[in-house]
Amino acid sequence: MDSSAGLVNQTSSPQAKITLFRSLFRGREDVYPRRFESRKTGKSGYAPACANEWVRGICEKPRIKCAECPHRQFLPVTDEVIRWHLSGNDGDGQPFVAGVYPLLQDETCFFLAVDFDKLGWREDAGAFLEACRRLSLPAALERSRSGRGAHVWFFFDEAIPAALARRLGSHVLTETMEGRPDVGLDSYDRLFPNQDTMPQGGFGNLIALPLQKGPREKGNSVFLDDALAPWADQWAFLASVRKMGRAQVEGIVQEAERRGRILGVRLPPQDDGEEEPWTAPPSRHRREPPIAFDGLGRLEVDLLCADARVAVELDGAQHLADPVAYRRDRRKDQLLQENGYLVVRFLAEDVGRELDVVLDAISRALSNRRGAVPTTAPFSFENGVSS
Repeated sequence: MDSSAGLVNQTSSPQAKITLFRSLFRGREDVYPRRFESRKTGKSGYAPACANEWVRGICEKPRIKCAECPHRQFLPVTDEVIRWHLSGNDGDGQPFVAGVYPLLQDETCFFLAVDFDKLGWREDAGAFLEACRRLSLPAALERSRSGRGAHVWFFFDEAIPAALARRLGSHVLTETMEGRPDVGLDSYDRLFPNQDTMPQGGFGNLIALPLQKGPREKGNSVFLDDALAPWADQWAFLASVRKMGRAQVEGIVQEAERRGRILGVRLPPQDDGEEEPWTAPPSRHRREPPIAFDGLGRLEVDLLCADARVAVELDGAQHLADPVAYRRDRRKDQLLQENGYLVVRFLAEDVGRELDVVLDAISRALSNRRGAVPTTAPFSFENGVSS
């Protein structure tokens, strides 16, 4: 952080705050997602901000998707966009919430965010931050817009490969889980960037920018101290956050890989705007069998071959020692089996260590199912990454 950023606090000028904000929450600058909410259906989500959106005779949504539109003219990130976001309204006085696409076009990123959701987010995020302290990693905890989750942010002083940043996040998750094997880490949801490489025709997953006025006034989308209370001066706190250099990240990741301290993490899709191509995985399919689960919507699995009705689950080692996770997995297995699915489970670490064995087991499962399902088409899996 430069010396001027260190002087920023709640009494600083709006321009100083915007400059600090943009130096931290930096992603794609040629395009940004804007939150929308349908007046008819109440559905909300994010879409790339476009100068031609809803222009008569040019914009043909929803008949033509934005990613396929020849008239799309995406709007760049500017100081004015950040000012609108922080103030809560655009230049026309309309509600305004901006997000950011973390994955740059060269598949690098300036930050990594770890998303925690569900009821246990406080305990899990706290344990994650404790692991960060043990590893001497600077991190910032933000309560989510809804107030029902959190993001832990890491900032880099230069753009580093997304794959490297995500390996860092996976390492901290591994250390967190190893430190509490009796509890698990059930509220962990995903990493941002959510991909190592840019999906074809898309921007990668987005994350909402923090400190938007609406949720901020409710105590949400703000940064928290160790007691999970909002910092009294949000700007002074952000100005104090230390960025990490590429050499430091590379050293941590290389040592973690040498010690086998990085487990695989799942790649769930973006929830907002599910029907839009920029929020879908490259396969353009979801990995959700149409089965209700624990009253929380449709059941989700790691890999799904819907045609063969084969579900593949990749479990972290902590699941074996976590009674709650174990019982939940057994309920999932039972529901899947009752609906005609074959469930194949592997330890996530075995995917990296014994990939050939894992692939052979999946291949045999598909072969055994070929005569059990009414299809002659080649089988393929659906998940966050094309298979």
